[in-house]
Order: sequence, then structure tokens, then C-alpha cells
Amino acid sequence: MSEKILEQARTIYPEIHFQKGNILEIECENDSIAGVVAFYAIVHFTEEQVGIAFREVFRVLQPGGLFLLTYHLGEETIYLDEFLGKKVDIDFMFFTNDFIFSCLKDSAFEKIDIIEREPYPGLEYQSRRAYVFAIKPVVRKSP
Repeated sequence: MSEKILEQARTIYPEIHFQKGNILEIECENDSIAGVVAFYAIVHFTEEQVGIAFREVFRVLQPGGLFLLTYHLGEETIYLDEFLGKKVDIDFMFFTNDFIFSCLKDSAFEKIDIIEREPYPGLEYQSRRAYVFAIKPVVRKSP
């Protein structure tokens, strides 16, 4: 996130705390967050980094905490050297549902739901999208 995006968000929603961070090293205590929303947050990640990110999200979520994630469906990597008229050097990674499901399970998430949608014609890159909802289990004490 850029500082300009954060400034806009703080101006529009002054009652919400916005903080710049790194999903690979979240600066929060264990079990301290009720929910994490990560829309297209993994589009530049390697498969190894996806696993790291999911473990970090799991670590900071409270028991029963919710994780909402989106990503592009597929197995390709798209390289861009220009974006919106600016020179760039970035890869966009696509992931399969099986891979994401496996990473979430390996991180100990449960109740994992994945839905897919088609792209909006003429409004966005024409790839299928996935929306994932997962929950950190609540640990129950035995009687």
C-alpha cells in the first residue's frame, strides 16, 4: 500500500485505524485480530510466500477469527514491464484452488469455502477470480 492510499482511507474513514504492514511479518500479537481481509494480497507472491502469509494470518487471528482472501485462478505467471503508463518490473501470480486449499489446511484453518466468479467484461483483467472464507478453529476445553 502506498502512503497516498492510506491518507485517502484515513480521510474518508477517520474512525477506522489503518496501518501499513507486511503480511509476511504481521506486527501484531498472537491471537489478537478478529478478522483479516486480503483482497489480491498474494498476487506477487511465490508459492512459498503464500504459505508464510497464511501461517502469519493464522498466528494473529483470535480463535474463531475470520480470513477472507481473493486471488486470480490459474497456474500462469504474467510479467508486466509497463502498467498504467509507468515502467514496472512485476509478476502477477495465479493460483489453483487446490493449492490455496492445501496451504490453508496446512496452516490449520478450517471451514474453508471457495467460490469462483467470472471477470467483469471490460472492467478488469479477464481472469477467473476466487474468493475464500476460512476460520481459525476455536479451541474447546474438554469437560
